[in-house]
Amino acid sequence: YEIGTGDWSSDVCLPISWLGGSVVCLEGKTVGLGEREEARDIGRVLSSYSDLIMARLYAHSGMTELAQYSQVPVVNGLTDYNHPCQVMADALTVQEQLGRLEGIKWVYVGDGNNMVQSMLELAAVVPIELHLVSPEGYQSTVSDEDRAKFEAIGSKVYLSSDPHASIKVARRATIFQMQLLPEKRIRVVVPGNL
Repeated sequence: YEIGTGDWSSDVCLPISWLGGSVVCLEGKTVGLGEREEARDIGRVLSSYSDLIMARLYAHSGMTELAQYSQVPVVNGLTDYNHPCQVMADALTVQEQLGRLEGIKWVYVGDGNNMVQSMLELAAVVPIELHLVSPEGYQSTVSDEDRAKFEAIGSKVYLSSDPHASIKVARRATIFQMQLLPEKRIRVVVPGNL
């Protein structure tokens, strides 16, 4: 992994060992992805003696190249493009708590980043109402093709840069997430309780 976090070992390594698997963690500086070793070479070598590769990489292109040359499944733990494991974990929590995922109203305030991309991917396969509120210049875009996918499955996706409008929506939300943003980009004043 190029991108490490304190929860990496508890979220990934421990559960795999509890299930009887063995985990080898390789840090980006040790492997030298893109510097000493190309992703295709790492994919070939690691897949020759493992059953699965989970990677957290900066560049999504490295993830796709790793998967292309690997002989075993490659799980995207995080890239600059998307963060599917985190959104799947969030969705699982909602499923466990509410007994359903379909029809939830998910409000997200923050940059149009890798989390937003994975939320959009979720909305393409599960019918949800997704409100994405991002400051001007930091918004995601949704293609006509994506909008057609959302419509076909029954999802509704709304993009906005108005934090005050998000407060009204958030009051009726199943999930409200807010990414902490630098103070100068967005300021939300919440009158009363949310």
